Amino acid sequence: MIVHIILAAGAGTRVGQPKGLLSLGGVPLVARLVHESIAAGTQAIIVVTGAQSHAVAGCLQSVGSDFVRIIENKAWELGQTSSIRTGLVQLPTNATAFMIHPVDHALVRSHHLRSLFNAWETQESPRAILRPQFGANFGHPVLFASGYAPEFLALADHEPGHTVYRRHLREVVGVPMPDDGCNFDLDTPADLAEATRRVCS
Repeated sequence: MIVHIILAAGAGTRVGQPKGLLSLGGVPLVARLVHESIAAGTQAIIVVTGAQSHAVAGCLQSVGSDFVRIIENKAWELGQTSSIRTGLVQLPTNATAFMIHPVDHALVRSHHLRSLFNAWETQESPRAILRPQFGANFGHPVLFASGYAPEFLALADHEPGHTVYRRHLREVVGVPMPDDGCNFDLDTPADLAEATRRVCS
């Protein structure tokens, strides 16, 4: 089982609201990502909320999936690492891997996720770290073997999640993608306009 952990706890100060609430093509971003994950065949999805938690969770009421869990990070103001830990505490014991997906990587689609899943099935190393790659650039979500969870859980609040990633660069495998959807990072109103253009075109 691969668990998709979507981090949607931040306040989104540069765009004026939590990014999970932003509308792309009339659909809240967090709901869009969950729907894409379900379409890819993901068996377990954990959405970590924080700022405006009830509003973000409310966007997922129509999803209607038994394998989507919404977990509130009450300490979300401590930063993204606290949200990673909040999600990983809920990792099922039968999980073989997990994906860490900041919600602002807004243009991830089901075909990107399926490429990661297919690559995981062919990996011989039980310690592999898979990362979507378009050209020379790496994107998100990053897929980690479940054995890395204790290292993330041991991080202090001031230690970014990529601390674990950088310890194990030899295990990183780039998974080629047909487009740059996994590389797009939505941080500003201009980014939102560009994401909307892409979704609606």
